[in-house]
Amino acid sequence: MLLQMYTDVQCPWCWIGSQRFKQFLASPAYRDEVAPHVRTVVRIEPYLLDSRLPATSYDTPDGVYDALSTTPYDKNKPPSKKEYYGTKFGAGLDAFDRRISAAATEVGLPPFDWHSEDGKVGATWDCHRLVLRASNLDDQDPQLADGDPQRWVHHSRQLRLMDRLYADFHANSRDMSDRSYLAPLAAELGLFDDEAAAAKWLASDEAEYELRNKLKIAEMNGVMQIPFYIVNDGADHLTGWTGDHAEFLRVMKMQVAAFARLSLVDDALDSTA
Repeated sequence: MLLQMYTDVQCPWCWIGSQRFKQFLASPAYRDEVAPHVRTVVRIEPYLLDSRLPATSYDTPDGVYDALSTTPYDKNKPPSKKEYYGTKFGAGLDAFDRRISAAATEVGLPPFDWHSEDGKVGATWDCHRLVLRASNLDDQDPQLADGDPQRWVHHSRQLRLMDRLYADFHANSRDMSDRSYLAPLAAELGLFDDEAAAAKWLASDEAEYELRNKLKIAEMNGVMQIPFYIVNDGADHLTGWTGDHAEFLRVMKMQVAAFARLSLVDDALDSTA
């Protein structure tokens, strides 16, 4: 059973949704009612929450990001978090913070930082490239081959990378568009042998073609807000929703039903062979 999670590190609700999904995978309901019937495969898929943003340490790609002349920003000068969120929410920022902070507290996440003057809100292009690399490495990892959800939670490179990016952006106000931050992080999490290799990869065009294609697929799939979940290549989907235990269980049990019936048929055929 394939579950695709469309996200962008700048999306605060996506961090909450990811945490809720991990908690669901650890629940007895998932273990008893879903896991026995299917091998669950999770893919983190890219979506650009704001295509206007420049990057601190590279030029954003044409045809994906808006021309800077059409934006309020300058080349290689992303806005501060205080400037960006103050403009986006205005007087409503405190009310938004109360709502999202309550949800974050429920799932054990730290407070969000909206007011940093040092933290930047830059392009997330390179973050998505690194997630694609992490996903490709996961595909080659024998530890993840059996689809054990707890193994995926603790060992999946893509999920561990997203967790760090979420926390470093939302709580620690790190600049997601600065390669001097991304390269050592990628090496630390085992995506490369060392920081120099990570920096060289980031400076290349690796994974850019694949990322462009995935963003086009997201558009064709009707992804217009995130988090967005697609189950089994479109058999079901959930949009603009951060997830709760009951809803995750409902959707997964509907998909599992077909696999469970097929399994019963196969068992019956084997018994008569």
